[in-house]
Amino acid sequence: MEVHHHPDLHHKEKNFKEYFLEFLMIFLAVTLGFFAENLREKITDDNTLDNYMQSITADLQNDLVMYNNAIAFNNKHLKMIDSIIISVSQHLNNFGEIYYNARNLSLGTSIITPDSKTFDQMKSSNGFRLIRDQKISNSISGYYQWTNKFNYYSNLELQRLEDVLVANDKVFDAVAFFKIFKQLNAGVSESHIQTGTPALLSTDPKVINIVLMKYQYYYGNLSLLNKRISLASGEAKQLLELIKKNYHLK
Repeated sequence: MEVHHHPDLHHKEKNFKEYFLEFLMIFLAVTLGFFAENLREKITDDNTLDNYMQSITADLQNDLVMYNNAIAFNNKHLKMIDSIIISVSQHLNNFGEIYYNARNLSLGTSIITPDSKTFDQMKSSNGFRLIRDQKISNSISGYYQWTNKFNYYSNLELQRLEDVLVANDKVFDAVAFFKIFKQLNAGVSESHIQTGTPALLSTDPKVINIVLMKYQYYYGNLSLLNKRISLASGEAKQLLELIKKNYHLK
C-alpha cells in the first residue's frame, strides 16, 4: 500500500525586516518611475518652449524688417504729397512732377501685418504655461495685443487713399494718368515720364481745395502711422532682446 506524503503548506512567516525590504523596493520603484516621468515631461516641455522662443524670435525679426520697409515707403509718399500740395497751392505749374507723384501714390500702401503665427499657436495649444518667467509671458502678450491696433490704422490708411483716388478725377487727366502708369510698368525714367504732361483740369480754388484736403488727410494718416510703427518697432526690439537674453538665443 502506497503512502502519500502531503506537502507542508505551512510557510515560515516573514519577519519585519523582510516586509520592510519589500516595501522599500516597491517605494523606490514607484518613486524612481515618478521622477523619471517628471524628467521626461520637463525635457519635452523645455524643448517645446525652446522651439517656441526660436520661432517667435524669427517672427519679431520679420516684423522689424517690415517696420523699416513701411517707414521708408511712407516717408517716400509723404514727400510726394508734400510736393503736390506745395506745387498746386503755390501755382508752380510743374505739372509733370505733380502728375508723376499723384499717379505714383495710387500704386500701393504700407499695410502693417505683424507675424503672429507663433503667438497664435502658443495660445491655441496653451503654450504660455511653459513660460516660467511671468515678465516674458506678459511682454509677449502685450506686444501682440498692441499690434492688433494696426488693423484699425491699416483700414484708415486704405480709406484715406480711397478718398484721394476719388478726388483725383477732379483735377487730373485720365489719359495722362494711364500713360504714366504704362511708363512706370515699362521702367521708363522719371524725367522722361514727366515730359509732355498736360495742365490740371481745373483751376477753381474750391475744387483745388477739396482735392488738396484729401491729400492732407492722407498725409496726416501716414505721419501718425509712422509714429505707431516706430513705437511697435521699439517694442519688438525690447521683446527680442529679452527673449534672447533669457533663452540664450543668437
